[in-house]
Amino acid sequence: MINILISVDSNYLDKAQTMLFSMRVHSSEDITVYLLNHSLSAASVHSFASFLKKKCHADLHEIDVHNTALD
Repeated sequence: MINILISVDSNYLDKAQTMLFSMRVHSSEDITVYLLNHSLSAASVHSFASFLKKKCHADLHEIDVHNTALD
């Protein structure tokens, strides 16, 4: 299993998708992505999760960092 922690804003979401798709192509291991989210909209997170599920066969776990020490 591969666990990945990322933190991106809307400007880098497409680049994260490319990176994760490439990982899927080059690895047969299960992938779990943890997303530290501060600025992405709910719609963007949902779209990203859908992409990961369909294209990468990966799971997404959003970690909302609003109002935390990471904010």
